[in-house]
Amino acid sequence: MVSIQLSVYDVLRAIKMAENYSNLYAIVGFPSITQPAHTLCDLLRLDMDIITIHNLEETNRALDRLREGGYKMVVSDMVTHTLARQKGFDAFLITSGVESLHDAFTQAIQISDRFRQLRRQNQLLEGVARSRSGNTIILDAVGGNQTAAARQLGISRTTLWRYLNPKPAKKTPQD
Repeated sequence: MVSIQLSVYDVLRAIKMAENYSNLYAIVGFPSITQPAHTLCDLLRLDMDIITIHNLEETNRALDRLREGGYKMVVSDMVTHTLARQKGFDAFLITSGVESLHDAFTQAIQISDRFRQLRRQNQLLEGVARSRSGNTIILDAVGGNQTAAARQLGISRTTLWRYLNPKPAKKTPQD
């Protein structure tokens, strides 16, 4: 499964946009948001409230505490954003930027390429199995190394050699 992760750039973009907000705000989210936010605040020497939540119940409690503290806006993930809006907060949603989308597409292409390769290998092996040509073995995976192939097949090198070099069938006299 391919998921679109939030990057440090995504969190930085949201922090920079939230700086234009004149009221008190905090970053509230799951660790995938708050860990990069802590790192960025440390690097940029920003004094910002960051609250890590792990479930909906924690989100409700965190938002209630923020309201009591006079906060008017949260910068957050989708779950917190939805709940904050229901509770009357201004909410700024941290979204995935171009970099994160590019990474997800790259990952999807790599997975697709790997499945295509596995499908080709599977078709080849199915063809070999259907052909019932008993002396066919694929050595590509080990670069033609018969010792390594025997080890992978769980047989001795001698057994593999015999398999690859069968004795000619005895000729029967023709009448």
